[in-house]
Order: sequence, then structure tokens, then C-alpha cells
Amino acid sequence: MSLSAKNNYRPVQPYKGIAKKLITRTILFSSVITLIITAFNLYERYNYDISLIDSRLDQISNVHLSSLSNNLWLADKPELQVHLNGILKIPDIQYLEVYNEDELWASAGTKKNKNVKPRIYNMIYTYKGKELNIGTLKVEADLEKVYQNIYQELWLTLGTNGAKTFLVAFFMFFLFHNLVIRHLHKIAEDVNQFDIKKPDSKLKLDRKDNPANNKDEFDLVLNAFEKLQKDLRLSFSSIEDQVKHRTKELLIAKEKAIKSDSEKSKFLSRMSHELRTPLNAVLGFAQILSRDESLTQLQKTNIDYIFTAGTHLLKLINQVLDLSRIESGELGLELSPIAIHIIINESISLVQPLLDEQKIQLVFDGEVQKNWIVLGESFHLKQVFINLLSNAIKYNVPNGKITIKAEANKDHLRINIIDTGSGLSPEQQQIIFEPFNRAGAEKTSIEGTGIGLTISKRFIELMEGKIGVKSDVGDGCCFFIELKLIEDEQA
Repeated sequence: MSLSAKNNYRPVQPYKGIAKKLITRTILFSSVITLIITAFNLYERYNYDISLIDSRLDQISNVHLSSLSNNLWLADKPELQVHLNGILKIPDIQYLEVYNEDELWASAGTKKNKNVKPRIYNMIYTYKGKELNIGTLKVEADLEKVYQNIYQELWLTLGTNGAKTFLVAFFMFFLFHNLVIRHLHKIAEDVNQFDIKKPDSKLKLDRKDNPANNKDEFDLVLNAFEKLQKDLRLSFSSIEDQVKHRTKELLIAKEKAIKSDSEKSKFLSRMSHELRTPLNAVLGFAQILSRDESLTQLQKTNIDYIFTAGTHLLKLINQVLDLSRIESGELGLELSPIAIHIIINESISLVQPLLDEQKIQLVFDGEVQKNWIVLGESFHLKQVFINLLSNAIKYNVPNGKITIKAEANKDHLRINIIDTGSGLSPEQQQIIFEPFNRAGAEKTSIEGTGIGLTISKRFIELMEGKIGVKSDVGDGCCFFIELKLIEDEQA
């Protein structure tokens, strides 16, 4: 947990500092607020300037329109022109013109095509008590100055507020860095250098100690870190003691297990010898008695029962002894090249009486596979095939069929033993290779020990191979063996 010290701690991974994030968000927020306020102020300024122009246009209607109407009625163009020139001196008035029945009588100023606000007045003259419409006065007010004032105020406002925002942001960055960021770096450096095995090292910040009445959040962090240091060291010390204690217990348990396995192997070996000697004598006397022609049929049947039960017990003793030797590591196989077709054919010949007895058809083309050479140990490999073939016979249906197929796959040879029995469920396939587990067959009249497949699996694994089963309920079983293929003369 201890890491190398650094004078100025900086994380290895790239990161975006809190100060930068704060400044970015401050500038963004200030800019948005500035734009909104500026837009509102410019809108108010625009409305004020437009209302001022409207008041000047209203002034023309209220003050000058009557005199202009008199000049037009009298057809006094010089006086009309003088009057128009006078009106042109009103601020923001750009252009004036007077029409009489679509005829231009007089004009003043310069006509523009854009940025103007037009106003049209009807020129009314009262003659003999009647109001007569004698012409039209068109006035255009110039909006150029209005827009110029808005542009000037816009840039002035943006420039001023931008400078203020920059100064405030810079000050905030400076203040935040001195009050927060540098202390966070110091805390990160101390945490990075923390070593749970070293004595307590107090976390200190680069500042004067705060009085009790002036504590802030960093003081809370320092107190929490110091408490965490103490808790971690206490937990680490407790864990170390537990690990030492558990390690000691495991070593003792390991020694006991080794001693127990050794004693179990010696016991099984001794018991195997002690049991097989009298059992062989029983089997021998049973065979002798079976040849006595003076025995009754009942006596011969009982002797057959004795011989069958004794043979089954001897087989069980041998299998238990083999399993014990495998699990204790005492059984080592010397692997060598083996012609697989010879092993299969010899195994078939040994189970042939069972095939004939159960009327089971076996299909195997020994000529096709005779050139396949695998890596294994012949005696125990034959024992595996005999066990698989015996199971295929025992758990088959009457007049059933067994098929042996072999197929090469790269550097492995796979031998499939397929029967036409009742098959296995997925749950049964999961437990079929467990010791003393017959996957429900113990409820039937079929004899078995429940460790034949377990021993077969251990033998195949010692030969660096693989054994398994594929099956569907009601569709038979396919037990397969995969062995390393070291020679294929057909290829």
C-alpha cells in the first residue's frame, strides 16, 4: 500500500482540475447572464430611441402640418420649400416630400432605401367650413444613428462585462487554488505515501493551525483520515494474526491429512491382503465342491451363490484398493505407444461370453482402425474398455446392440462405445463418475459397485486423456474416451 514519495504530487492519469471546471462554469454562466441583460438593455434602448423619433414625427403633425397645408393651398412653392428645409433640421429627420394628386410639389433632404421610419400625413385645408384633402406629406426618419448607438452600446457592454468576468474568474481561480486545490494535492500526496506497516504519520496541511473556533472542512478531513489510519492498522494487525493462526491450522491439518492418507493406504493394503487370502480359499473350496457329482441340485445352486458373491466381493476389494492407490498417488503409469485396435479386440474377446449370454450384437470394424497408435498403458486401458463394455452389456435392453466407433481429430483419437439402453438424464450424467454413485441403478437388480467408472476416469486422466458420456433418456448412452494420437500410418 506504500507508494513512492513525491514533492509535488500529481496523479498519473490525466485529469481536469476542479479550479478549471469552476472557472469554466463561472465564465459560461456569467456570459449567459451578460448576454441576457445586454439584450434586455439594448431592447429598452431601441424602444426609447424609436419612441423619441415617434415624438418628433408627432411634432411635425402638431406644429408644422397646418402651415404646410396653407402653403400648398396657396401654391406657394418657395415658402413651402423653406418650410420643409426648416423641418429637416429636426434631429433624425432624413427626407420630406409633398404630393398633390401624385405630383411632387416640393422635397427636402436625401432619400434612403433602408434604415428609415416613414410617416405619411394627409394635408387638410378648411375652405368655407369644409375640410379638403389637398395633398400628402411623406416624412422619413433616419434609423442609422439608432442602430449605431445600439452597436456601440453592445460592444461596450460586452467588453466591459467580459473584462469584469475575466478578472473575477482569475481572482476566483487564485483564491480557490490557495484555499482548496493545494490542500487537496497535499492530502492526495500523504494518502499516496501512506504505509500501513509504518508508525502513524500525522497528516498536515501547508497552513497555520486553525484555532478551535475556526475549524473548516479540511480539519474534518484530517480528523477522518487519522481515524482511518488507526482503524486500518488495527484491522491489518487483526488480519495478520488471523492469517498466522489459520496458516498454522492449515499446516497442522495438512500434516494430519497426509498422515491419514498414509495410514489409510496402509490399512487398505493390509486389509486387502487379509481379506483376499481367506476369500480366495472360499472361492477355491467353492470350485472344488461344485465338481462333486454327489451334491443335490439345491446344494449346487447354493455353491454357485457362494462363488458369485465371493467373486463380486473380490472385485470390489480390488477396485477399492486401486482407487485408494490412485488417490494417494502411489499408482504411477508408464505410458507407451499402443495399437488401439489390439486393446479393443482383446477387451471384446474377454466380454464375449457376456455378449452371448445377453444376446447383444456388437459392431466394430477392427481392420479400419488397426493403424492408429495412441499413448497409454495397455493393462489399465484394457481394464477401462472391459468396464465400459461390461456396463454397455449390463444396462442394455434384451437383444440390444453395442457399436464401437473410432475417429481421429487432429492429435487425438476418440473411441465411442454406444449402447441401446435406457439412457441417462442430464442430472445422472453429472454424477455418474462419482465414487459409489450408481445414478439410481442401485434400485434395480443389476449388480455393480459404483466405482468402476470412477477408477476408469482416474486411469484415463493418468494417461493424459479424457472420458465422458453423452446421452438422452430412452435413446441409449455414448461413453467416449479421448487419447493422444501419436502415430497414424493411414495419414
